[in-house]
Amino acid sequence: MKFHVVWGNNSFNSFYLRYRKLESVDKGKKLAEAIENPWMSKQIVAGMVVYICPVVVAIIFGVIEVIQGNTKFITNIISVIGILPAIITAFSPRKCYIYEDGIQCQLCFIRWDEIKDFEWKNGVLRIRAKGIRELLLEDKYENIRKIVEKMVEK
Repeated sequence: MKFHVVWGNNSFNSFYLRYRKLESVDKGKKLAEAIENPWMSKQIVAGMVVYICPVVVAIIFGVIEVIQGNTKFITNIISVIGILPAIITAFSPRKCYIYEDGIQCQLCFIRWDEIKDFEWKNGVLRIRAKGIRELLLEDKYENIRKIVEKMVEK
């Protein structure tokens, strides 16, 4: 029996291709960096609770089963623990880069003409763009807001 490794459509290859494609985009000069903090959104906090509660319950039940001598649930505990870093990474702050031609956040590049609207409130700049989620950027000193206002007006 032979096993073949397919390099075509796996997640790492897809990530690498998107990263290379993003690197080839002409973004202009880098103007600033900002932190996108998902914890500023109430929906993200609710989503985190929905993700974490079943994980905690699965770990508790798995530990109880192992203590009682039933070892078949040990793989469930290991798989649940393996999911935790992905959940933590998904909800951790990310750097966004502001360029002359748009904003790059993770593997997404948003051109200035794709931004529908934005608002600044209590040190948070909320940017809504066509076809993607909104960005919540920390902007305590309003310097990012000034750049975005100037670029969107063009």
